[in-house]
Amino acid sequence: MSATELMKYAALFVLNKASDVKNIFLIFSLLSPFFAEALQVSDFSVVEKLKPGEKKQVSLTLFNDRDTEEQVNLSLVDYGCNSEGQHFFGDLPEKAMRSNISWVHLGQDRVKLAPQERRAIYYVIEVPKDSSLKGSYWSVLLIEPTEILNAENLEKGQFKVNVKIRYAHHIVTNIGEGTTALKLFKKEIKEIEGKRYLCIHVLNEGDQFFVPSLTLKLYDRKGVLKKTLETQTERLYPGNPQSFLVDIGDLTEDELRNELSGFVLFDAKGDHVFGDRFTYP
Repeated sequence: MSATELMKYAALFVLNKASDVKNIFLIFSLLSPFFAEALQVSDFSVVEKLKPGEKKQVSLTLFNDRDTEEQVNLSLVDYGCNSEGQHFFGDLPEKAMRSNISWVHLGQDRVKLAPQERRAIYYVIEVPKDSSLKGSYWSVLLIEPTEILNAENLEKGQFKVNVKIRYAHHIVTNIGEGTTALKLFKKEIKEIEGKRYLCIHVLNEGDQFFVPSLTLKLYDRKGVLKKTLETQTERLYPGNPQSFLVDIGDLTEDELRNELSGFVLFDAKGDHVFGDRFTYP
């Protein structure tokens, strides 16, 4: 990564407001090679299947991989996203969320870690005694070290980048047997960092959270299989649009539009499977 690219991503992250945090995982993955010593979090998500009135204690581990003391702030916020890659933390429209934030009880909102200390922290999920509850409800625990990380002299330009990291730990509660329904509502070609992707936008119209991967099989006009393309998994929250990026390599838009068609499969390890015919656009 060039110095200019690093500065661009760092600036995007530093400019975030607490109520509008962007994609922490992308920013951290880009900067992490320069911050070998930083806070480590054991889990970035937990999914618990519970019943109305049930209570469960959950733990995760923080590790201060530094030679200095680290103070970490903890806060619960609501979470939503859209298919353009934006992530929203804080006040959300009612229709865009099914919040469990009032069900989650933190034992503390601040942790002080000694150098090289590893510590478990705990929270309790307590589901209300409400028989009408069904499907998935969620929130996010923001884990924020107060120390600003510095990256200096990364290239010959010898600049300095100050970065503040927030880690997002997703807390999902599944109640009963929810429903899943997936809608494909947009397909487009995007170029990202010199690579071309087919971006498939979807909406989870059900009330059940699931995490599928996408497989796209493309056939020519004679029915001969030409390509099998796969993506990584994506979190699909009810009512929140999401997108899958399919690396199409040397395939052209004209080929996708006029010469190829196929079948797209969304598979969450057999728990939830959806398939549909694929044409472009």
